[in-house]
Amino acid sequence: MGTLFGAGAPPYVMYLTRRIEDKAVLRATIATMAVLSVGVRLLAFAVAGLMFNRELWIVCVLLAPMAALGLYAGHRAHLRFSRVQVLR
Repeated sequence: MGTLFGAGAPPYVMYLTRRIEDKAVLRATIATMAVLSVGVRLLAFAVAGLMFNRELWIVCVLLAPMAALGLYAGHRAHLRFSRVQVLR
């Protein structure tokens, strides 16, 4: 699934939306699964020597403010949506 969808998230989300009722718990579970999935990939890339590129880290530092802005906007949106809207 990870190869097909990148992080494997769509099948997990479809499954979890039917199993977890609380939208905050659903969001936290999906976030945890994403962090673990990406963490394993980062570890594999580091072992393969692909994480030791100066340009890669410069791009990461430049994109970090956008990631923070996305997290902030996502959190604000999450507070406004009902469970039905989140599932939709």
